[in-house]
Amino acid sequence: MVNAGYLEGLSNGLLSSHSTMLGIHLQAIEQILNAKWDGRQRLLERFDVSDGPRRLRDLRPKPRVAASPLSSAAAADANRSELFMEAKSLLGMPSATCLTPERSVFPTIDVESRPNETKYSPDTDMSTKTEDAVMDTAEKYSDKEESDVEEIDQAVLDGFTTEDERIAPEIIEGLRSKERNARLGAVTKLRQLAYYREAVGIQTILDSGLFQAIINMMTSDDAGIKNQTSQTVVAITSGTSEQVSALVAVGAIPTLINLVSSTDSDDLRDDALAALANIGGKSQNLRENLFRDGGLKPPLDVLANPSQYPETTTQFAVQAISNYLSPIGGKTLGYEMTKQIIPALCKYIVYQADETDVALEDSLLFLKQLLVAEPQIDDALKTDVIPRLIHLCASKETDTRSNALLCVSQIIRFSVPGTDALINAGILDTFKTCMTSGDPEDRKVACFAASNLVVESLSHAKALVDSGL
Repeated sequence: MVNAGYLEGLSNGLLSSHSTMLGIHLQAIEQILNAKWDGRQRLLERFDVSDGPRRLRDLRPKPRVAASPLSSAAAADANRSELFMEAKSLLGMPSATCLTPERSVFPTIDVESRPNETKYSPDTDMSTKTEDAVMDTAEKYSDKEESDVEEIDQAVLDGFTTEDERIAPEIIEGLRSKERNARLGAVTKLRQLAYYREAVGIQTILDSGLFQAIINMMTSDDAGIKNQTSQTVVAITSGTSEQVSALVAVGAIPTLINLVSSTDSDDLRDDALAALANIGGKSQNLRENLFRDGGLKPPLDVLANPSQYPETTTQFAVQAISNYLSPIGGKTLGYEMTKQIIPALCKYIVYQADETDVALEDSLLFLKQLLVAEPQIDDALKTDVIPRLIHLCASKETDTRSNALLCVSQIIRFSVPGTDALINAGILDTFKTCMTSGDPEDRKVACFAASNLVVESLSHAKALVDSGL
């Protein structure tokens, strides 16, 4: 009961607008929740009564906006992002981001980017007109005309299912047909049902026993059919963990992995990466299945060779890594996995010259999360990332600069060789700039990192004194 009382008080402290106090409260909450003691369920009930979960969710960062280094709002957003990364694992809060079939600029999923589709009223003839419209939509998706809006009446979706909540027989017949347009129209209807009806539509497809047929169509030689099928798979992988597990059971993971490496289509590759990201972020068990089948390799291959892929593909690869690191209810990745991820992230950070790139910002944040011990930092030191991190610590982009500073702080905190490398590359001169920045978060992180220079090594302390800091 004492612990429950502490937690109730700490949850009230989450209302604080002071970033340092928020961080202290989050650390204290984490320590209490991670402790093993009788009455833990009572504690969680008290935390719920005191509105703690909502206050944790309120720490979610706002959408990124371009901001100057002097913007206090930008500094606050950067700080809230860091606090949220600490808060989101508490109470099993979902961390992974589900990607949906639309092909818009990552990571924002904008419904306005979907292709145009004929809109129906409930009294429209549901036979020929519906079939023609579905075929028209399928062809438009295949041509990737993304400037229009896909609109579909609910009555049309109702016609795709029977009264006992199964897929309509004519759609099933279409999937099994040898006629190309029949197969294309059928899978387009399944894509629409899975996307617009979400878990309910996905469950109908599952209950009708069509998951295997969908995965089989992923290997079609027809570009239009494969295009529609890949988007259907992305939609299904955004469903419940049980639905995604059923899709995995019929061979989804190997099929998606093969699609990433074999296709010449950027859209199909992006869909496959998005589906893998959804699977890896859905649960601990699904992440283990994905890693066992080799699902870590596709996004790492993209990040290790970013010049060979368009920007959207590298962004989907980064999102996949994000979901793999934080699956819903999942455990922290072990070193066997992180030692494969760190070099790929470092290579992408070195490669990406656009400091406004969202994938660069996220890669820096994920790298910071992984640099928690000397072996991980040694893996980073084997790359060319140190000079790049120092350069990005002076970036004009708030999130990029902040995340780079956090990476540097982690290296100094955990690694003497890493600190040597930073000092030799000129980090102390960069600290001078950061400590006089108009951004209070920059000043705080730079001062914190500099203070850690005197902890492990006399030579580091001497370098700090000699720098004039």
